[in-house]
Parts: sequence; structure tokens; C-alpha cells
Amino acid sequence: GNLWALSYKGLLKIDATGKLSYESPFNEVFTKSGEYPVAIKFDEKDLIWGISNTARIYDYNPGDHTINFYKPEKLISNNPFFSTLEFDKNGLIWIGSSQGLIRFNRNTKLFETYSKEFDDFKASAAIIDMEFDDFGTLWLGSEGAGLFKYDEKVLFKSYSHNKDDQTSLLPGWASYLYETGNGKIWITTSGISSDGGLNVWDPETKKIVSFPYKSFLPENLGINGLYENSPGELVISTQTGNYQYNTKTNRAKKIVLPGVPDNAGIIHFFKDSKERHWLCTYTGLYKQNKGSDLFEKYDLSQSGGNASSIVVTRAHEGSKHGVWFITGNGLYLYDYSNDKLSRHGYD
Repeated sequence: GNLWALSYKGLLKIDATGKLSYESPFNEVFTKSGEYPVAIKFDEKDLIWGISNTARIYDYNPGDHTINFYKPEKLISNNPFFSTLEFDKNGLIWIGSSQGLIRFNRNTKLFETYSKEFDDFKASAAIIDMEFDDFGTLWLGSEGAGLFKYDEKVLFKSYSHNKDDQTSLLPGWASYLYETGNGKIWITTSGISSDGGLNVWDPETKKIVSFPYKSFLPENLGINGLYENSPGELVISTQTGNYQYNTKTNRAKKIVLPGVPDNAGIIHFFKDSKERHWLCTYTGLYKQNKGSDLFEKYDLSQSGGNASSIVVTRAHEGSKHGVWFITGNGLYLYDYSNDKLSRHGYD
């Protein structure tokens, strides 16, 4: 119910009683170098996301007055002007500027430009206003060049092994994908030889960097699963045990997961919304509660299944009931309400 006003002196707020207040903590930081807000939007957590005349995007918490700034310095130049911003259905921020269309991911803090799609458009006009319609189509109003429509279509790009290209995937099956906290995608490739390895795709450079198994685990032919337990550190599961892998040094050291035998064969790592860690393995299901180091084993063959139930391949958290597990003998549900597993499978 508050009314927010943007000015050359910063942000002002008029509350439901009509009281006018000057957002001093924000404005003291924001306007000291002649910067002023151009447009703002509130997100689902009541944070203000905005753009400024100096081509910066920021988030501001009116509750504790914290402010963070982000600028796409590597993507744009020549003093662009930001004019408008919108959230799409996925929570990504789209920015209209004097140099075309820019997208910002709030989770990864990465920028992406759409200059190639708008070469002709950019040459003649700047984006002044934009709006998403109910179908997710982005409409762009320009300065002197009319109205433009942008539909984001799904485009598939193939990545495969090319012995003459150092930025291609290593040979083998691309069998496991994982996104780390910095937005990079890790891909494992494996097969009948030791030529496979870890591959990482960078969303900023759109390139792949590869690390052959023989450079850090020469005795292995593949990785069953992996997850990031801290920035720059991956836990990986192989046929010879579990390892801690440092992404910066390309070094791996063997580790022991308390309660999990080396021959468990971890296929999939999963962390649910209750911050429990789950291990889907060839020999059963393991759970680690928040604050505990020990993994507890579940024998699914004793929960309405049979011997093939112990092979657990994937986990998925539902929006209502709990965590679902795919096994060799149907689906199992870990119910949050009773802390129990039950089978929902075929016979």
C-alpha cells in the first residue's frame, strides 16, 4: 500500500497514512556520485530491484537498508543508458537500454546481452519501454524505430567430442549433469576407455573446459554422480570410492562418507528443502539429517518391495508430500508427515 517515487535525489516513500519519507540510508549511498534511480520493481520477498542512470542494477532491502550493485562491464560500453526493467515468469530481470536488450539472473548474478538478435534495431533506436504479455512475449517500445516483439524460443545446440577442438566434450557418454552455485554446468563423460572426464560449460563464455580422468583419477573410467558441498569443491562417486575434487587445482583425494561403504555405488546426490542429504545408490538409500555427519541407510526391500528395490537411481521433491525416489521396483515416497517410506509401484 506504499507509494514509491523516483527522483534525481533518490527514492521517496508515501505510506498508507500519507506520510512522506526520504529513504536516507539508500539515498546517501546512491546519490553521492550523481547517480539516480531510473526504474524499480518489487520481487516476491519485497526487495526493490532497480536500474540507475549509470547502467547499474541494484537490489535494496527497505527493511534493513542493505544495498548491492551489479554492472555488466564486460558486455556493454560507450556509456549506455538503462531505461526500463521487467521480471519474466522465471524471475529473470530484463533491462531495456540504449544499447539493446540485457538479461540479468538474480541467482547467478550473470548478465546476458541480445545484441546479435537486435543488430538492425540497435543501429536505429534505443529501448524506451517494454512489457511482457500473458503469453510471455516481450514487447519493446523504441525511440524512433517503432514497436518490436521478442519471443524466446527453445533452440537446441549440440555439444560433442571433436579431437581437433580443445573446447569440445571429452569422448564417451554424457551421463551426468550438475549445476554449481556459480551457474556453471558440469558434465561427466565416460565409456570403455579412460579418455573421458569432467567437462564444465561456462554460461558467460559459452565454452567448455575439460579435465580428463587420467589427470586426476587415472584408475577410473567414469563418475557415477557428483555434487557441490562448498564453493570450488565437488564430492564425486566412482567405482573405486568417493572423492573430494577441487575445481581450481584439478586434484582429488579419497574420502569416507560416514555410514556409506565404498562399494555403495552412489548414482545420484540430492538435497531436499529440509536440508537433508540423500544418496541414491546401487545398494540402497541413505539419508543424512541437517547437522549430522552420519548417513542412515534405508532397506527399501523391507518397505513393500523386493531385492531390486535397493537400486535407487533418482530423487525428486514434490510440492506437497515429500521426496520421491525412482528404484528398480517402482516409486517410493518419503513422507514428511510421518518420516516414513512407502512404495507406490507397479507389480
